[in-house]
Amino acid sequence: MRKKGRKIGIAVGAVNAVLLIVFGIIYLNIYILGRENTAENAKNAWDGGVYKYGQVSLFLAPENGLDLMGAYNLKQGIEEKLKDASVSKTVKGTNGAPDQKIEGRLWIDCGYGEAEVTVNGVKGSCDVTAGGTYNDFFIFHPETVLSGSYYTPESINADTIVIDKQCSWQLFGGIDTAGMTVTISGREYRVAAVVDCPFEGDELAAYGSKPRIYMPYESLCNIVPGTLMTAYEICIPNVVKDFPKTVMTEVNSAPERKSAVVDQTGRFGIATLFKGFGEISQSAIIDTSLAYPWYENKIRTAEIKGKILAGFGVYLLVIPLISTVYGLFCLVKALGAGAKSIKSKAEKAYQRKISEAYYKKRGHTEG
Repeated sequence: MRKKGRKIGIAVGAVNAVLLIVFGIIYLNIYILGRENTAENAKNAWDGGVYKYGQVSLFLAPENGLDLMGAYNLKQGIEEKLKDASVSKTVKGTNGAPDQKIEGRLWIDCGYGEAEVTVNGVKGSCDVTAGGTYNDFFIFHPETVLSGSYYTPESINADTIVIDKQCSWQLFGGIDTAGMTVTISGREYRVAAVVDCPFEGDELAAYGSKPRIYMPYESLCNIVPGTLMTAYEICIPNVVKDFPKTVMTEVNSAPERKSAVVDQTGRFGIATLFKGFGEISQSAIIDTSLAYPWYENKIRTAEIKGKILAGFGVYLLVIPLISTVYGLFCLVKALGAGAKSIKSKAEKAYQRKISEAYYKKRGHTEG
């Protein structure tokens, strides 16, 4: 009987070991998914100082998109919320510690809108999707730079663009083309950088088949008047739980079905993914006219994969969890039985000692 129980124990242990190994592999895949599709680039760049930061995105339907004034108004609203919450560049020290001051900016933002344009180069032309970028777009959404470097809000030039590898090949026949010029609607633009682009899989589906270029939002509006930003993102101090998301929700004036506020912070955490596992079916239902940019669609695709993996992975832990609870129960029971046995033996030894002392004394007296 004991031999049979031992075999069952070994089999259960082996099953648990296999399940835990599979869970480890799943967790590793979730980690890789999150690293390759991180939605927290700006947060990661701004963390480590006086404040911890949170990153939040606002996505809008095209008819509710933002122009420069709309983006400015959102920015002013966020400034007021930070002021109301006493979030500033100076944090008072506690217990006699000196005040801490933030060097540079307290928070950053960016915006993005798209239009279709034709770009001409020395070896031909191509129809592209042009992304108009506002403020620190490339801090939020860095791409692999193959040649040159990004333009920044500080070094911005209205005649500067970033093109992808596919566009560079079609226009120049190579990718080392930073510094060269292209023509769009009769106006010349200098290539500041060439960035990589996907060539297969889900990432390509989100990216689209057309080449892409990036240029300052104002420049895109000069080419395609009326272009609006359908994405606006912030990275601000996360002074209390969900503070950045609350701020963005409160300053957003677009109707609920025409906008979505997405908290990017911890988006690929296993607890967050498991929580969203039961909502996967709802993600297939599209009942809004939101315009998600390609990089958000890429993240959403990876997020669904992560939710499936997290749901499957957590359920794998059910059997090891039950085994652990049962094992602890058996251990407690065994310890109880052991303690009872020890107590019983101690009592018997004590009684034996008393008896021996009694008979020894009685025998001595009679003698």
